[in-house]
Amino acid sequence: MLSQWRLSGNALLITQPVMKSFLFAVLMFVMNEKLLPLFCLSNPATSLSNQKSLSSYMKRFSGKNAKTEDLWSVLSEESGVKISEMMDDWTKKQGYPVISVKAKDHILEFEQAQFLSAGLLGDGEWIVPITISLGSYERHKKFLLETKSSEVDVSDLVSSFHTKLKNKEICDEQLWVKVNVEQSGFYRVKYEDKLATRLRKAIEHNNLEATDKLVCYNIVKVASEAIPDSVNELKQFFINLLMFPAEALGWEPVPGESHFSTLLRAEVLQALVTFGHDKTQTEALDRFQILLNDRNTPLLTADTRAAAYIAVMRNASSSHQEGFGALLNVYREAGTVQEKERILRYFASSPDPDTVVNVLNFFLCDEVSVCTLTGGLLAVSLPL
Repeated sequence: MLSQWRLSGNALLITQPVMKSFLFAVLMFVMNEKLLPLFCLSNPATSLSNQKSLSSYMKRFSGKNAKTEDLWSVLSEESGVKISEMMDDWTKKQGYPVISVKAKDHILEFEQAQFLSAGLLGDGEWIVPITISLGSYERHKKFLLETKSSEVDVSDLVSSFHTKLKNKEICDEQLWVKVNVEQSGFYRVKYEDKLATRLRKAIEHNNLEATDKLVCYNIVKVASEAIPDSVNELKQFFINLLMFPAEALGWEPVPGESHFSTLLRAEVLQALVTFGHDKTQTEALDRFQILLNDRNTPLLTADTRAAAYIAVMRNASSSHQEGFGALLNVYREAGTVQEKERILRYFASSPDPDTVVNVLNFFLCDEVSVCTLTGGLLAVSLPL
């Protein structure tokens, strides 16, 4: 198949119909999943045909060399959106944007800054697709932030909310603002105190989707080092936050559920076990015992096994090595490299120093191949 491709730098000459069909399918996927939302943000009334845009690109460069920029150029022409400029921003700049949000009456003020891994703020700017929900996911607005700062009038959204709630004072308290709805954009949001307080109340009342509520539990590790006295309260806060989606999703997949639900279930259960939620840990240990007797049990799927492995290791200590030994047997009997890597990754989840030493010694034995060792070693620094 490689003989059907002619390569030169980042240019590609497509000569075979089968390869054209394959690349067309790939480009359609990229358009649907990544680029179309950006087009719609610029002008919701714009009717962009993905197939027409990509057909134009394929026809124009059929039998010719094409660069990445050529695709962006054609998409820009067809959509009327500055795709070339936009994609240059997102593929060539360091860091990512942090969007600060403030509210003054019915005006939302947005300002972007460049965040770098060194912790510094740069002067870089992006064309950022901003999504907003106001008091409900049914009241929403989209726009492109193309400059350093911008203002958006949300009077129409506020008016509909006031109509629903006659008491303006109560209305303003419940009028939460969620930017980057369902975490669809690659940027962070910094809310002013007033908006942050309203958003926190919305989370407590389960007004937000699970995607917007789920918080990276690495925050707890950072807090344990920065403010050790409050770490238990913070863990309990996240446990309360995660119990709603955990109870809704359960441990076992439901026929016809979305791929997102499957992924979310795994993340939520791992977080609850890591935070030390007793009920979830007990359930995880019970299901692990079932797994020991039946490696193909449907009660512990590939997606939820990680939560069980974490629970086993978090209950392991120098005086209680039974769980560690049982997980070692599961590792030795695992039939795939993927499952072995998964188990290695969670071996180091024990908070007991002696157990972690035993885990490291195991990592260095002949049973563990070098190619699967990296994930296990990286996980040594992760326990809370």
